[in-house]
Amino acid sequence: MELIERYVQEVGRLLPKKGRADVEDELRSLLNDTVEDRIANGSPGSKAEISTAVLQEFGPPQSLAASYQPHRRYLVGPTLYSTFLKSIGLVTAVLALIYLTGIGAATRDSLTTIGDWGSFLMESTVNFLQSTLASLGMIVLIFALVERVMYEKQVTPNEKWHPGLLPEMDSKRRISVAELIVNIVGGSFVIFVFNVYPEWVGVFNRSDGVWERIPLLSEAFFNDLVPWLTVLWTASVVFNAYLLRQRSWNLGTKAIQLGLNILPLSAAYRFAQSNPFFAPQVSDVPGMTPLVENFHLMLLLLLLLTILGAIKKLVEVATPEGGWASPKAAG
Repeated sequence: MELIERYVQEVGRLLPKKGRADVEDELRSLLNDTVEDRIANGSPGSKAEISTAVLQEFGPPQSLAASYQPHRRYLVGPTLYSTFLKSIGLVTAVLALIYLTGIGAATRDSLTTIGDWGSFLMESTVNFLQSTLASLGMIVLIFALVERVMYEKQVTPNEKWHPGLLPEMDSKRRISVAELIVNIVGGSFVIFVFNVYPEWVGVFNRSDGVWERIPLLSEAFFNDLVPWLTVLWTASVVFNAYLLRQRSWNLGTKAIQLGLNILPLSAAYRFAQSNPFFAPQVSDVPGMTPLVENFHLMLLLLLLLTILGAIKKLVEVATPEGGWASPKAAG
């Protein structure tokens, strides 16, 4: 009974990994037994029609999945917890890389005294901790909103729900919840950094025996391009939140994603052709000259790779093998 398998798969996807297999086995057995009992008792209709009726009685997968979880008295629940930890690890790793780059630059030259080293490391550590705490607060807020708004709204009974709306088994149209949430967190982090803490976007350089962080990007970049990029990044975050509700791809959403992936890169490339992309001081930082000189080529290559990758995904969704779900066909 493929329809039952699709229902069990959708319920399981909304449950924590721990205990998920047991719930899926229990639910699958219950549904199959219910259908078989009704057939044995002479219920009218085909097996597919009886299966559809049983699933409608059980209700939307979101509602059933919620019944298997304890009362929500937490900021981040078990369904999202593993993704929450991955997001924290990703953002912390990015911040650590930023600050370790500065420490690594310091090792290229000998500092005059141990006191200089101690002062530099202490300042870097304090800045790293402050940045990390601010970022973690943002991540917790995002996940708390997803937990309360997205998931709570999904478990509201929906009389119009139909089993035929279930995603196909192993469909290429299936959306990864973890990937979407990471995209939301990543997009929000970028908006947060470029608009609230632009000083984080910098490199370390030693001048006259003093280590200092200098801006990586030009003032024109922040004044002229960041406002437009913020609009696109915000649209991308909102779009990913919408996909979190939809749970499956179609040609329209894939086309929108293609545009939201390409537009920021295209805007950055067009801007860099006629405006200084990097701050003037960057040229004085050892090792940064190749990046500045080859940036246009690197950005163009990234843009082309993004377009090719997005087109490949678009073609996958457009093919029948992508798993186009139809309520009529599935019923």
